[in-house]
Amino acid sequence: MEINATVNVQELFDYDGERSSEEIFKELLQNAVKQAFREKFSSEIELAMNNLMPKLVSTLELKLQEKVESFFAEDIAISDRWGNPTFVGSIEDLMKQKFDETILAPVNGKGENVSGCASPGTKTYAEYIFEKKIDSERNYQLDAIVTRLEDKVNQELKGQLAAITDGLIHTKVANALAGLLADNNGK
Repeated sequence: MEINATVNVQELFDYDGERSSEEIFKELLQNAVKQAFREKFSSEIELAMNNLMPKLVSTLELKLQEKVESFFAEDIAISDRWGNPTFVGSIEDLMKQKFDETILAPVNGKGENVSGCASPGTKTYAEYIFEKKIDSERNYQLDAIVTRLEDKVNQELKGQLAAITDGLIHTKVANALAGLLADNNGK
């Protein structure tokens, strides 16, 4: 099989005369082979990728899980600036210790850490946060209840006042009419 083709390489590659026609032919041939390969085997490659991807993802997840577990289980030693060990254990134990130190640290009424000995009125950071959240929610609920009660009391008072006012006006008008009628009947 023989293919004859004429290609204007100046338009394709901005040919400046430095590349030989043999180099250009090789490059064109490689590109044509790559394109033909893609067209011929694209569906097979896609099918293989679809079959391999779930297996690859699950294998990667397992490897990652193993690495994370080994990282947390790895024993470490932390020392002070003089080389005396201050902690020896796993990273997981260190994280638990630091978490406990933070959550159970004594704080004052403003949530600031208390250093030295703690007075009887101090609380842990966790207690401070919980009480602050509970107080905030309680105040919010109380404000909502007070607002609803005020609205209901105002509506009831306005209704009662309107009824009393209407009753007084009705009574005065009735008395005035009765007085006018009595005056007109007596004359």
